[in-house]
Amino acid sequence: MTTGTVTLPRRPVHVGVWLRMLRTLLDEASISTSRVRQRSVTALEQIWDATGWSPRAGLNMWRPYEALGAQRQEAMLEPPRAPWTSSRPERSPHTEHSATC
Repeated sequence: MTTGTVTLPRRPVHVGVWLRMLRTLLDEASISTSRVRQRSVTALEQIWDATGWSPRAGLNMWRPYEALGAQRQEAMLEPPRAPWTSSRPERSPHTEHSATC
């Protein structure tokens, strides 16, 4: 994509910038906790807890977003849009999902 904008809360951004930001969020949400510091592990746990899905949407090994099944792709989109705070929320009904994709 070479043209277009996406309107974000503070200002519009070029669609290419927005796609890069989304891709970065997807990559960060799917990173293995063994590859990050404890502070980041805690943050990732809080984010995934807020979505109600298991960490990394149940991925055992990293795979590109495009190679995931539809259910797991949907689960991977939850962290970027999930509101979260430093307190852990109660689990949502999504907790029971096994995300077999």
